[in-house]
Amino acid sequence: MTEERSQTLSDERSAKTTTVELAIVYTKERKYDEALRYFQQAGVLSPEGHSYYGLVLAIRRRDLDQALRHCREALDQEPLRGDFYHNLGQVYLARGEKKKAVQVFFAGLQAAHRHAGLAEALKRLGVRRPPVLPFLSRTNPVNKYLGWIRYQITIGLKKAA
Repeated sequence: MTEERSQTLSDERSAKTTTVELAIVYTKERKYDEALRYFQQAGVLSPEGHSYYGLVLAIRRRDLDQALRHCREALDQEPLRGDFYHNLGQVYLARGEKKKAVQVFFAGLQAAHRHAGLAEALKRLGVRRPPVLPFLSRTNPVNKYLGWIRYQITIGLKKAA
């Protein structure tokens, strides 16, 4: 391969990377039409590109099956990325599958402990942790006290980290 051809290929890869990065920025800014245009120009996508492209497909095109496929592919390649879980959960919500979305958000918190978007999504959905002792009601004083202790421990761990 000639030096000139090698440089041309390098420039093309760089342009595609920049295009995907722009598309991701537009997605985060909720400018989905612009993001969709850049994703379509990019062609080959990185795992991050797949995740955000899936989110855009779900929101803008309502192509929920393709969106799910892209988000899952991203998670298969990089299973510790909180954003990928967040995007997959949003796709499930768009599909009307709240239970699966909640499971994905919790799984994301297991993988990426400090991801604010996942915690916020669960809070928005009104999801609470199960009672410490599930055989007692949530309002039982023992469950309330143990829940408070669990919360204090969680806060202490977050401050220590």
